[in-house]
Amino acid sequence: MRADKTGRIDQGKFNFLENLLVFRTMEDLSVPPESSVSFRISREEHDEGVCLLIHIDNQAHPVFDADEARPDYLAVYLHGSGCICTIIEMKSKAGKNLKHGLEQIKTLADKLRHEFGECLPKRFDMHIQGILLSQFNSEVPGETIAQMAAKGLTILPIQYSNRAELFPYISQRNTLKTRFTNNPRRPAQQGPLEHLLSRSSLSDRLVSPQTMSEKGLCVSYVLSEEDEAATLIVRAKRCIFLINEKTTTHADRIRQDIENNGLQEKFLVEALVIENIA
Repeated sequence: MRADKTGRIDQGKFNFLENLLVFRTMEDLSVPPESSVSFRISREEHDEGVCLLIHIDNQAHPVFDADEARPDYLAVYLHGSGCICTIIEMKSKAGKNLKHGLEQIKTLADKLRHEFGECLPKRFDMHIQGILLSQFNSEVPGETIAQMAAKGLTILPIQYSNRAELFPYISQRNTLKTRFTNNPRRPAQQGPLEHLLSRSSLSDRLVSPQTMSEKGLCVSYVLSEEDEAATLIVRAKRCIFLINEKTTTHADRIRQDIENNGLQEKFLVEALVIENIA
């Protein structure tokens, strides 16, 4: 069964990162207004890399404990030389709200550092940063931002009253000197890998000795309505897509997309006969 992206997560079956991949990846890289600001992420045709947007602050079914500070979104940009994770929090003008927003970003950053160390190969070169998105004339807590940057977490304050285009700022490592400009971009169609990761997750794993014995990640994705599927696992230094299909069509497309985006050092595709979707 396809995962309900707005429903309850399954902490008994999946670890933290698996729950994000299964239940919280968004199909669209554009979000509605909140606190009078909104944003989108537009990867154009010539841009390399794979973009995912993950909804963290689901009020009905949160991925954090109810009393923990949690930010709004997590943007993940996978590219040949690494992986940039940008935590995005949307706030109104009040200074106390913006300062709390920094705390929300830090809470997830600390959680991700731990989870990445437990689940992902070091060659992914994970970099974590933040964006604090607020209205014009907001009371930005600049001193706190500088203190957090000195400790290794750079948070870029962006003030914009309409829909901000964030691709340039989630696809690079920001610094305190980074300045925001809002340039319109024309979104490209999703590639096979983006489509698989953002739209096709299953609410159960494909059960097999090869997948269940692996540590780190084990997330399954539907490829077609004919019980063709893929399972993402971690093995040694790479993430592996185990593909079960009647032909090599899906495997070839995913493998080519991985190469096109310079991700062959991070992902491999293998054909494997596995059990049908549970």
